[in-house]
Amino acid sequence: MNAMTMTPPKLSTLLSQVAVIVTVSKTSLGLKRQDKSAAKQADMQHGAKLGASTTSVNRFIGSGAERVKEVNAIADELIAEIKARSTDWNGQRLVNNAILQEVLGLYHNKKAACDSKVSSLVADAPMLIAEAYSGIGDFKVVPPSEDEIRDAFSLSFDVSQIADTDKFKATGVDASLEEEMKRRFEDGVQAAFNNAQRDALQRVAKPVAHLIERMTAYDKSVGPDGKGGRLYDTTITNITDIGKVFRSFNVLGDPFLDGLAKQLDAFENIDADDLKKDRHLRADVSAKAAAILDSLKDLI
Repeated sequence: MNAMTMTPPKLSTLLSQVAVIVTVSKTSLGLKRQDKSAAKQADMQHGAKLGASTTSVNRFIGSGAERVKEVNAIADELIAEIKARSTDWNGQRLVNNAILQEVLGLYHNKKAACDSKVSSLVADAPMLIAEAYSGIGDFKVVPPSEDEIRDAFSLSFDVSQIADTDKFKATGVDASLEEEMKRRFEDGVQAAFNNAQRDALQRVAKPVAHLIERMTAYDKSVGPDGKGGRLYDTTITNITDIGKVFRSFNVLGDPFLDGLAKQLDAFENIDADDLKKDRHLRADVSAKAAAILDSLKDLI
C-alpha cells in the first residue's frame, strides 16, 4: 500500500504505546464512631426533637489517633505526588511512560515508610488500646481491636494499559456490531484524553492567573519607596513547580503543549525578592503570564 494512502493510527493505539493508567488507593482505620445515647441526651438537654443532634467520638483517643494520622499522611503524600506528575483519566491518572519508573520509585519508598509505621502501630496496639479505653470515659463507643488495627491499612498501586481499539476482538457478535463497539471504545478514549489535556491546561492556568492577580495587587499597594506590598515566594514557585512536570503531560508531543512548556521555562530563576525590587521585571513577568493565559482562554 502506498504510504500516502495509509490510515493514520487511532488515538488509542498511539496512547497505548506512550502512557499507562495508574490507580493509587489506600485504606485506613476509622477513628470516629457515633454515640447515639449521648446524642439522645444532648437532644433532651436542649429541648430538641430526638435525632436533631449527633455525637461523634474519637474511639482511639490519645497516641493511637496520632499514630494513625502519621500513616495517613504518608499515603496522602504519595497520592499528591503522583497527582502532581500525572493528569486526570476518568478519576484515575494518566502517566507518561517516560516517568513511570520515577513514579514507581515514589510508590515503593512511601509504601515502605507506611509499612514500617503500621508494623510499629500493630506492635504497640495493646498499649494504645488501653490508653483509648481510659480516655473515652462513659461514651458508648468501643476502641478498635488489635485485629482491626492489623487489617485496616493498605496502600496499593495498580497499572493498566490503555486498550488499543484496533486489537479488540469481540466474540459472539457480527462484524458490524464489533465495529460499532470499537467506535464507542475509541470515543471513550478520546473523551478521556480530552479531559486529561484540559486538566493539564487548567493546572497551568490557575497559578498563572494568581500571579497576574498578585502582581496587580502588589503594584497598587507598594509605596513610592518600593515598600509596603506583599508578594510571596509561592506566587512564582507554584508556576515553576508545574513547569517542572508539564512536559511529561505532553504524551503525544503536541507542538502547542511543547511551546507552552517553553513559556513556563521563562519563570525559572525568578524569585519574589527580585520582583519586589524591580517594577520593570514585574511588568515583564506579568506580560509573559498574560500571554500564557490568553493562549489558554479557549481551551479550558
